[in-house]
Formats: sequence, structure tokens, C-alpha cells
Amino acid sequence: WMLAQVTLRKVGIIFCIEASRLSRNSPDWAHLFELCGYFDTLVADVQQVYDVSIPNDRLLLQIKGTVAELELSSLKTRLRAGAEAKAARGELRVSLPPGYVYDATDGIVLDPDERVQQAIRSMFELFEGQTSIRQLALAYRDTKTLFPVRKPRTREGTTWELPKSATLLQLISHPIYAGVYTYGRTQSFVDFVGGRLVKRTRRLGSTEEWKVCIRDHHEVYISWERYQANLAKLAESRPRWSMDDNRGAIRQ
Repeated sequence: WMLAQVTLRKVGIIFCIEASRLSRNSPDWAHLFELCGYFDTLVADVQQVYDVSIPNDRLLLQIKGTVAELELSSLKTRLRAGAEAKAARGELRVSLPPGYVYDATDGIVLDPDERVQQAIRSMFELFEGQTSIRQLALAYRDTKTLFPVRKPRTREGTTWELPKSATLLQLISHPIYAGVYTYGRTQSFVDFVGGRLVKRTRRLGSTEEWKVCIRDHHEVYISWERYQANLAKLAESRPRWSMDDNRGAIRQ
């Protein structure tokens, strides 16, 4: 919107606390300053007023923007390092799945609601008699059994509803139920798709790849051996071209 107003010659001057905060990164604010120079728009911060059509003023703004971008990157790096150090001690608060809550000392404990505890234990017991997450979801649907689904960004917090397959897969494969505190189970990377950069995330399957993996961190719902057996069952249900070792649904 601001770029459009500048190109329509409706803006004489842009006021800001800091000129480098007009955009998120160097290409964005360089484009803005270029347009301001073409359309005679001034830029002002708390120190002075800049005429971007003058090379000295444009150079000064570019230096300020570069320094501010470096400072922001340094802040992100320090914050990330602090979070990883706290996670390495098992003290970083993470989003907990249903069945666990934080106590007064920020320790992970079983949910005091016995109905929630029983629902989690029943989920693992029911999965022992199934061969896939889809069958587990169908069992809940056929019996109309409600399950606690945690929604942290809503007012309800935890709601009771028929669980979806994606929800059950996330819970069955979550190591927290085996008493393991983890951090860094996913990895982010950038792809170039359709002429633009796209940020993607992939889940790291091996415990050696996780940044933090602390066994016997809190009270468990299932043993570590049972957790490993559940992962093996999930792996058997994945579609593979070799049909001899595929227990998943029949495909083309």
C-alpha cells in the first residue's frame, strides 16, 4: 500500500522511528528507496530527513539498513542459542500434547484429569489391536468414542471430539508419552518452486538426528520399547513398491 501511494505521488515524506524498519530485508527497502528517489518522496527518522535522490543520503540509508539487518540476525542467533541451551537441560517449555500439563515448577506431569489420562491409555491399548492409523481412526468413528484434542490457540484449550487420522498419527509417534523430552525433531529448509522461495519442514526420524533427546525425563504412559514397536508398526503401513513387506492399503 505504501509503495502504491508513493508511485501515485500522494506521499511527500515518510516518517518512521528508524528508516531501516520500513521493510523486512535489504531487497525490500532498497526497492522502496529507489521509488522514493524517482517520485521525490523524502524519508525521515528521529535523526534527520533524507532525500533519496541525493547519492550521499541514499548511501547513508543503505548503510543503516545493512547494520540493522545484521543486528536483527545477531539477535535471532542469540535467542536461538539461548533456547537450545535451555532445551538441552530439559527446561524449555514446549507445546504439550493431551495427557500432560506443566506444574507450578514448570515440570511436565500427567494431566490431573483422570478422564484425559484414561483416554490416552485407551488410545495406545486400542492401537495394539490395529495395523494402521486409519483403522484406529475408524475404530473411534464406529464406536463414536470422543477423544481429548488440545487446541492451545483457542479459548476452549482442550475439546472432546472424534479424532482425525493426522491427530492420532502425531500422538502415536510422539516420544513424550514414553517419558522422553525432545527438541529439534524437525528441520527447516528452503526450496525454489515456481520462481519463488518456499520454506519447508521435514521430520527427523532418527533419535541421533534430534538436537535434544532426554530419556526418563517425566512420568510415562508407555514404555520406550512399546514406543519403538509402535513406530515399527507405522513404518510397515507406509506405502512401498515392494509388496512383500507392505502391510498398508492395496494400491495400483
